[in-house]
Amino acid sequence: MAVKTPVKATFTGSDVTGLAEYQAADFIGVVDGGTGAVTFSAGILKADGTNAFTTVTAPSGTIVGTSDTQTLTNKTIDASSNTISNIGVSSLTSSGITIVDDSSSSATITLGETLKISGTSNEIETAVSGDSIIIGLPSNVTIGNNLTVTGNLTVQGTTTTVNSTTIEITNSFTFEGSTADDYETVLGVIDPTADRTINLPNVSGTLPVLAAASTTQITATPEELNYSDGVTSNIQTQLDAKATNAFAIAQAVALG
Repeated sequence: MAVKTPVKATFTGSDVTGLAEYQAADFIGVVDGGTGAVTFSAGILKADGTNAFTTVTAPSGTIVGTSDTQTLTNKTIDASSNTISNIGVSSLTSSGITIVDDSSSSATITLGETLKISGTSNEIETAVSGDSIIIGLPSNVTIGNNLTVTGNLTVQGTTTTVNSTTIEITNSFTFEGSTADDYETVLGVIDPTADRTINLPNVSGTLPVLAAASTTQITATPEELNYSDGVTSNIQTQLDAKATNAFAIAQAVALG
């Protein structure tokens, strides 16, 4: 539709004498409480007969008053130059943060709530420093379940206490001794062909060793072995000497 030029009635006294187009100096009075929309394509908008605005740019939509309500659609608001206030959490598309643990159990924390990250006594400790959450090990660590170390385990303390009914060691123990040098004592095991049990006796002392590996068990009891206590030389040599002496004595007796 083409833009129409408004016309006005011309008066002579109180009589209407004709019609004429509005001029630039003319204005239309708007009474409070009126309804409808007024569209300006150009010109001057006056309030109470004075120039309130010198230039009016025609809007592309409908002018909405403060008492009207309208939903904005496909509009962009620059947050750096505007302030948006009083937005409730329920008005947001995503009003919470979902957290998931290693077992895929999840929980949703509503925005505005407090998220607490807790450690476990003697296992994990947590701390907050500025904008960082610090998760670490306490000075004294207790592992309540199984612990698997795939690499080397280095213990630098002076005492290692193992309170366990079964300890499985593959191949050998290595003992450094009281002096750290190039020599160590290795306590090893020959590959067993069946389950074996070796008991340490309830006495103090030093364990003797055999010169060669053997599968023969010593059947003599400690008491029987103690019969050799005090022997200062090879028993067989002594027996042979005694036998020789006894033969010589017997032969002398027999010969008279």
